[in-house]
Amino acid sequence: MKTLVFLDTNFFMMPYNERIDVFSEIERLLADTDYELVTVSSVEKELVRISEKAKGKDKVAASVGLGLLAAKKVKIMESVESYVDKELIRRTAEGRSSIVVCTNDKALRAAVKASGGRVISMRGRTHLEFV
Repeated sequence: MKTLVFLDTNFFMMPYNERIDVFSEIERLLADTDYELVTVSSVEKELVRISEKAKGKDKVAASVGLGLLAAKKVKIMESVESYVDKELIRRTAEGRSSIVVCTNDKALRAAVKASGGRVISMRGRTHLEFV
């Protein structure tokens, strides 16, 4: 069974904000795993909203994130929930062991872990780890 690796909004913005190549880091962590990079449509909408309405660093980071979404051919799954966190928690509860959520959001990390999911997050502002 292929593992679905869901990327949260902050993971698309991290390459610009933190200078971490999240895609190489995910490959390093999941080297022995058959996985697919995915996200939900509410993440794409949030990136578009930030790139259009924010100013400064966040605006640029969201634009870079949108470019990476396309360049890395991340599959976009239609959201049932309009709120990103609720959608990712719902999908984790449905898929459990075959889903990994990539996020730096503390509340989302806790909720995913509580529902039996696995989480990848930034550590030390230099790399990613399972938490």
